[in-house]
Amino acid sequence: PLLDVTGYASAGVGLSGILTIEGPCVYLDDQLVILPARETTWDVATGVLSTGSGEIRSGDRVTGGGNTYTQPLDEIDQPPDPSCRLDGGVVQGSFSPVDLNATPAPVPPPLPPGDLPGIRVHRVDPGDGMDALILGVLEVGDGCIWLNGDGTRYPVVWPALTFGRAEPPEIVLPGGEIARPGDRIEGGGGGGYVSAAAATANLGLNPFPDQCIYTDEAAVFNASSALTVTRD
Repeated sequence: PLLDVTGYASAGVGLSGILTIEGPCVYLDDQLVILPARETTWDVATGVLSTGSGEIRSGDRVTGGGNTYTQPLDEIDQPPDPSCRLDGGVVQGSFSPVDLNATPAPVPPPLPPGDLPGIRVHRVDPGDGMDALILGVLEVGDGCIWLNGDGTRYPVVWPALTFGRAEPPEIVLPGGEIARPGDRIEGGGGGGYVSAAAATANLGLNPFPDQCIYTDEAAVFNASSALTVTRD
């Protein structure tokens, strides 16, 4: 079943499926396969195809790269046997066996639906907080969320159970009320004197991005603070 193509470059499209060997014919699922002779050897006695990436037996799941072969079959150095089926099409490519026992690469968890970039939220409610009153206008942009209360932007740590939606940008507060850019927000916490770096580090949160920090200070609402939203 060893075939070869001379002078035709593969586009490298990803291919995968079950490789089967039926007499002199090799199929990827139902497509006849043209294998590169320079990379592939065929052991008739054992029925093993050896490639640069491993040994393949009929029925193995494989993955590789190649593309559909559309040139005349008589231009192949070793044309397919007349008994080979062509109704499923013809592909040319190189393959390697799939290791079914391999540990899959870790997949990072997806962001929560509608997560707003830059949002920082209390993970737990410690039951206490700071006594300052935080008041400012919500601003969103460049992966940042700020309160602007005195002409200066302060990155924000929001009460527990707050989440954000990206389109359109809005903050959904624990009680379900929605704050949008331009809304005035008021609540208890500490602001204007809380170190932005310390605020996130002490709460076990990711640091604020550098572009979000203007004065190295942050507005930190208490974890259980009930916020008031005023829309102009």
